[in-house]
Amino acid sequence: MKMTPMPMPPTRCFRPSARLAALFAAVLAAPMLCLAQDTPVAEPKEYPEPKFSEVVYKKAGGGDLKFHMFEPVMDFPGEDDDRGKRGAVIFFHGGSWNGGGADRFYNQCKYLARRGALAISADYRLAAADQKPTPDDVINAVKDARSAVRYLRKNAKYFGIDPNKIAVGGSSAGGHAALATLFAGGTDEKGDDLSVSPKPNAIALLCPVFAFDFPILQETFGAEGVAALKPVSPEEILKGAAVEKRPPMIWFHGGADASVPYDRAEKFIAAYRKSGGTVSFVGLPDLGHEFYHFGVPLETTTLYIGDFLASRKIGCPAPEGLAPPDFD
Repeated sequence: MKMTPMPMPPTRCFRPSARLAALFAAVLAAPMLCLAQDTPVAEPKEYPEPKFSEVVYKKAGGGDLKFHMFEPVMDFPGEDDDRGKRGAVIFFHGGSWNGGGADRFYNQCKYLARRGALAISADYRLAAADQKPTPDDVINAVKDARSAVRYLRKNAKYFGIDPNKIAVGGSSAGGHAALATLFAGGTDEKGDDLSVSPKPNAIALLCPVFAFDFPILQETFGAEGVAALKPVSPEEILKGAAVEKRPPMIWFHGGADASVPYDRAEKFIAAYRKSGGTVSFVGLPDLGHEFYHFGVPLETTTLYIGDFLASRKIGCPAPEGLAPPDFD
């Protein structure tokens, strides 16, 4: 399969550091080798430990949905008081709408908090682990993601952030929830304050679901279910969409992804660019779905996301040679 190299970012898009470019080049050149052995990196400097807390952002499905928050520990260079100027990022975990948990993004959140962002991994409603998800479960996840962004933006002053510096991110099913904060207008929780926009200012994605007619999802939802999910399919919504200013994205995708086909991801990204958005797309040969939980892919994607968010002033630039903390 022919891979699309990472494009040169246009003006005003992020430009990764030389260290990141070199590290990702190593992954692109020999991804399986990178998974099997350590890549030499600079000795880590000392990082303060981010303070962790939980806040209930919504009650739904008979329980509390929480923000799992890591508070920022780095100040913006030259800023004596940057409270209210900081950005935030909310991640939504993968797990096929019936599994996974917010702890899947704790490593990324810890690192991004150390770079000055309020980093959050959010709960959302899931089907029971022993049951196939239904279209209603997907719709609930969409509603929860949109509620999460609204809650954070509406309470930006309380959280000490800029309401215009909110990013979302996610993987697989959680990547769909992140995309739905932009693309699923009208799929909102009854009682939400619709005067508050759920649209993010930047998006970071890892193998996201963006359509429901892939073979694995047709098997899960059936023909009727796939049809029922068209109103929350980013691919369907983007078809024929007017050109407008859209939030920038960074998108990582495995060339051997058997769940969300690589070639379809390329086509969606081309359509997003045509509709007015910018995307830094990183295709990783031979890697499958959800490749980013361990080893060098985890480190590298997290570093790249950190630089991307810093380019939007959601977090701080990392000094050259500053290594990430040890991931758990």
